[in-house]
Amino acid sequence: MYNQLVQPDALKASTFDLVIIGTGIAGLYTALTLDPKYNIMLVTKDQLYESNSNYAQGGIAAALEESDFEKHVMDTLEAGSNYNDEATVNVVIKEARENIQKLIELGVNFDKRADGTLRRTKEGGHSSSRILHYKDSTGREIIRALTEGAKKRENIYIYENTFAIDLVVEKNQVKGIIFQRNLKRFYVEASKTIIASGGIGKLFKNSTNSLVATGDGVAMALRASAEVIDMEFIQFHPTALNIDESRNFLISEALRGEGAVLRNHKGERFMEKYHILKDLAPRDIVAQSIFIEMKANDTDGVFLDITEEDSEYVKNRFPQIYEYCLKYGINITKDYIPVVPVQHYLMGGIQVDLNGSTSIKNLYACGEVARTGLHGANRLASNSLLEAIVLGNRIAKDIGKNVKKNDNNQMIHPKSMIDSTKQVDYSETIKKIREIMSSNVFIVRYESNLIKALEAINRIIELMEENNTIEYFEVMNMLITSKKIIEDSIDRKESLGSHKIIIDK
Repeated sequence: MYNQLVQPDALKASTFDLVIIGTGIAGLYTALTLDPKYNIMLVTKDQLYESNSNYAQGGIAAALEESDFEKHVMDTLEAGSNYNDEATVNVVIKEARENIQKLIELGVNFDKRADGTLRRTKEGGHSSSRILHYKDSTGREIIRALTEGAKKRENIYIYENTFAIDLVVEKNQVKGIIFQRNLKRFYVEASKTIIASGGIGKLFKNSTNSLVATGDGVAMALRASAEVIDMEFIQFHPTALNIDESRNFLISEALRGEGAVLRNHKGERFMEKYHILKDLAPRDIVAQSIFIEMKANDTDGVFLDITEEDSEYVKNRFPQIYEYCLKYGINITKDYIPVVPVQHYLMGGIQVDLNGSTSIKNLYACGEVARTGLHGANRLASNSLLEAIVLGNRIAKDIGKNVKKNDNNQMIHPKSMIDSTKQVDYSETIKKIREIMSSNVFIVRYESNLIKALEAINRIIELMEENNTIEYFEVMNMLITSKKIIEDSIDRKESLGSHKIIIDK
């Protein structure tokens, strides 16, 4: 059964100074911030542009003035239910300015005012306008600039369609990684490995996440016995487009920052009943409030209304959302937008320190896969991209102090063919996993349902027949990660932040 580390055996070995798994903002920015003297293997299991980062609409939170520093800290702690690591919060917010400047130097275009200063907006949970953005496709713009930069660097070797199967660990120290591409498997030795593989959204039926977000990094870390914590803290974005085939399309929180309000099926505003900040309350509050309204009124969603704002400004500020909704006959400048909460972000993950180091020597983690303590029990809007660049920069600095360049780098030439591979259709298994997670580990969780969900996941694991296909490894990663989420949810008996549990004995 695929719950033990795969070993390199006699696989073809190659050597790099550093390996980075994942090509979202965390992986790309870390690669570009590292000293160019290192040969870096940058790996993605899909195409270079396919990541959660590429779908990030809202922006990146940054207190650019010292007068806003303490307010940003307090907003982050309040949103996180004060479960945050305060040292991490202070470091990440304090180092925002230097890393934003690095992004600009790398070619990222943020929206600007007529006088050339950076335009900033407000989102839920923020007490001031500190969200930098590029229209409503900030993630895509950052990925564009970072990807172009990575392609120009002679020391960065990009491998697409390459699946990271397992870390090779000896005496609590990572020695390398086993990869697979099609039917060829190879072993890569590296001085340091950085997991930046993203989130877990595709464990659920409806998620704003990329198709690649199947918990691979978390599962690899668990098999290697790295510390993984707080997996129960999963953020559900309050507003995805509530049309069956488009429930994965995010309607950015920035709309509410620009004046949009939530309404129930009667057209009534309701957020004032649940929080003093009304429609700009933290995400866990808004998602749970919408869930309550849906249950009370027996509806499958609510509405977002931005019709009272200037129509030309709305079209210019949110061109992607405007055009997408228009395909379904919804003119957001005139019509209410049907919305529903869906899975969005993981606050837990691989435990790391302020330099991105994990509990295993030579292994780092960065981005959504990492649990830094910044977000606590619930992420403050737009803090995730900030976390990725600050930690990526700190990882690069730490590696610069501790890694000597390997003068015997070898490039990869996969040759090892895999025997006894049979094609299996895992679509029904994936469907079952998503049904279990969406029905039992959603916005409100009942302990009895969590126990049944754990039993169901364990049954699927027992029935899985070992295989050598990438599809098999990915499904096993989904199962291992789902199991950890459910176990952590059962263990936390009190509701906190995004984790709302009801003990129904």
